[in-house]
Amino acid sequence: MTNNTVRNSADILVFLQQANGRIHPNSLELVTAANTLAGGSGARVFGVAAAETASAGLLESLRRLALCEVDVYAGEQYKNFIAESFSAALVDCAQRRRPGTLLVGATPEGRAVAPIAAVPLKTGVTADCTALAIDEGGLLLQTRPAYGGDIMATIVTPAARPQIATVRQGIFTHKPSCGNALIHIHEPVLPKVFPLPRVVNKQMEDAADAPESGIVVAVGGGLRKKEDLELFFAVNRALGGELFCSRSLVERGWLPHVRQIGLSGRSVAPRLLVAFGISGSVQFFAGIQGARRVFAVNTDESAPLMRAADCPIVGDMYAVADEIIAQTTRSG
Repeated sequence: MTNNTVRNSADILVFLQQANGRIHPNSLELVTAANTLAGGSGARVFGVAAAETASAGLLESLRRLALCEVDVYAGEQYKNFIAESFSAALVDCAQRRRPGTLLVGATPEGRAVAPIAAVPLKTGVTADCTALAIDEGGLLLQTRPAYGGDIMATIVTPAARPQIATVRQGIFTHKPSCGNALIHIHEPVLPKVFPLPRVVNKQMEDAADAPESGIVVAVGGGLRKKEDLELFFAVNRALGGELFCSRSLVERGWLPHVRQIGLSGRSVAPRLLVAFGISGSVQFFAGIQGARRVFAVNTDESAPLMRAADCPIVGDMYAVADEIIAQTTRSG
């Protein structure tokens, strides 16, 4: 039985989204974040996953995570993603573990699971957080953009437990560890209200990820026509990165939403972000907070991204793109 009164538990539970035995990068980042939040407080960090089968590969991947224990719910009902089914497993685990904090990735799946789970747990959800911290009293400080991204609001949950936050990918950096988590396998948990039949997502979020090189090339409103994208795909190939864009190109229909960076898109945390023709709205900045170095090209030296960049270049984005390709060709 659960209630929404404060409990003393400082433990943290992480929802581990997976598909085909592969753990979503956002979930891996949250494991690192949870351990950082726990610090030396003595709080334990647990994980919960749901899968069609508890395969040896999946269990080994979960065991190696820096977690005390992982609850795995295995059964046919988790073959496809149905939010109510995954939420039921999450609720059951939260009622077993009674954590003070529950972290869920802000993927399309996580954004669906978290609020459904919050209802029977009698708590709330702070969505799309871009920063997390624990104060001296044990409250989770959940920071997220508000008022269209014009301000950053810090939200606390003083009474209800667990404190639930969905966290954007790319905010934290996953630090691989050699853990030895204890695995518990559970039977499926049926949702109290079974969902109506509908088309569901069979795979985890199919989004472009920053490559192992840690380089992201981003193109913005300075692009003159759709055909010119090929030049920047060539820059991306030369640098060995992954191409993303600002919202303006998605609104023009030139690139899919899955490649959009920003408040209404996704977050990236590359070693190097190379931005062409992006002014740098507050919404765009919300998606690049984890970038370690920013190289920006724009004709407007007063653009916000130019002022914030580690290496701002005032010039024509097409000419700079051509020069990058030429330099990498000569050096390659």
